[in-house]
Amino acid sequence: MLSEIVNEEYKKQIIFLLNNNWTGRTDYYFPAQTSINLEKSHFTKLKDYNYIYAKKNTTETKRGILFTFIDSRAEDVSIVILKDFTMYNVYINCYDEYFYGSIFDISFTEENITICDVFMSGGNKVNTYSYLDRMSEAEYFVNNTVESEPKLNTMKYFHSISEISDQNFEIEELFMIPNNLPITTGINYSCFKWKPADKLTFNLLFEDDEFGDVDVYTTNFKKLKHFAKIRNNTPEGMEYIKTIRSLENYKSGCIIEVNVDTCNDKINIIKVDDDKTIPTTIRAIEKILYIKKENITLEDIINLKK
Repeated sequence: MLSEIVNEEYKKQIIFLLNNNWTGRTDYYFPAQTSINLEKSHFTKLKDYNYIYAKKNTTETKRGILFTFIDSRAEDVSIVILKDFTMYNVYINCYDEYFYGSIFDISFTEENITICDVFMSGGNKVNTYSYLDRMSEAEYFVNNTVESEPKLNTMKYFHSISEISDQNFEIEELFMIPNNLPITTGINYSCFKWKPADKLTFNLLFEDDEFGDVDVYTTNFKKLKHFAKIRNNTPEGMEYIKTIRSLENYKSGCIIEVNVDTCNDKINIIKVDDDKTIPTTIRAIEKILYIKKENITLEDIINLKK
């Protein structure tokens, strides 16, 4: 029952309706909440306030919104909206009341929809509820669904970080969600995510030039800014260019995920990231490098609650 929506006018109508319910904005805007990377300056919040912990597979899943509503033909509609504005019709057979307007923050694959948070349920805004109450709304929704395609489930969460085990840091991140603060749109500076410093990556745009070199770009205030030039007249440059151009799905102008080895001051090329449309901002890159130097460990976080 999964089918992509390709009609651009229809997609604009969906975004308008979604944001009319959530943010009040009318432009093409993805209204999900964004967590920030944990820094040592955030330790006071984690120590003193009530946080809920969860691990998410952020590598093999895509961030999205599940939006249910009644369309102009009085038909029940369920739409998954991904961060890049790819949209899918999905099949959900549930109580009619959920089509009065429901908005869920999800992790998405073609086989599963995992609800991670809730803004609206059955036409009622629940964004100011505690996180545990919002997740109760999500569980009610899943339990009141007769069938769906993809399958529906809710994210597993924990009251204590010590309850989390077997985290696969190659594909997963640890999220720390404030229980008593509302879900917001945009960056939530009290909602944190963490993974080992050596796993923190960012994205750059790589573009071939007419001389066989490769120009690398970041962004600043939504404008591309030159980050580096990889020249083909040195052994090191040729090796980089060979690695870049051998990547699966590489083409000039694509976004590539990279990592920085702070010990050797070397950029490691990882993969082409087709899900990204713009590179990481220069300020975000600076922040990632700062966090790498702080090198917060899982034990550091666990010890905060002792």
